[in-house]
Amino acid sequence: RRAIVAALVVLYAVPPVVRLAKFAPPTNGFQKEVIGLAARITDPGTPVFDGVGALVQRPDAYGFHWILWADELRRYAQGDLPPLVATLRAGGARLVLQTYRIERLPKSDLAALFHQFPRLWGPLRVAGYDSGDARVGPEAHSFELWYDGMYDVVPEGTEIDGAPAVGPVRLRAGRHEARLPGSPARVILRDAAWRERATLPPPPRDRRFFGPYGYAF
Repeated sequence: RRAIVAALVVLYAVPPVVRLAKFAPPTNGFQKEVIGLAARITDPGTPVFDGVGALVQRPDAYGFHWILWADELRRYAQGDLPPLVATLRAGGARLVLQTYRIERLPKSDLAALFHQFPRLWGPLRVAGYDSGDARVGPEAHSFELWYDGMYDVVPEGTEIDGAPAVGPVRLRAGRHEARLPGSPARVILRDAAWRERATLPPPPRDRRFFGPYGYAF
């Protein structure tokens, strides 16, 4: 009887790990696991929605996808863009990744989105970005790449690990430091998958929407 009581005390005193994990900091390792799971449970070409283009090695997942930039969110709230859920259903979406941009949608849209589509929870950030400790100086950022490869660096003049990034540069998976030219700005790293997609005929898409991008910080 004492053993049963003790087991019940432990059961109710310690929440399940899966529940605790939902509130864990979205580290790069955690994000990589979630994004890897999303890639494993969807077939090539299966539409996925996340608002940021998180599946950096699966550009085929975003045939009808739009990025939820601040301007997109503002226009959506004003009714200047098509209804989200109807657009996703028409595009054949099969999975939603809960990212920080999705969480900025109106609550009614979030409720409908999470009710009608399977989702993997987060909140995930843009791949490779560490919230809080990314800025290591006035014009420098620390970031992590998950895959070896050739990357285009935007804007030109950015230093990666102390060397100017001119044209495509080969970067290994792991942590790096970027120093931006002039005032702080956004850096975008576009890998081979992104460039290959850019050479293909564009899929049918509402031209009011942006397309997905690669690593960004």
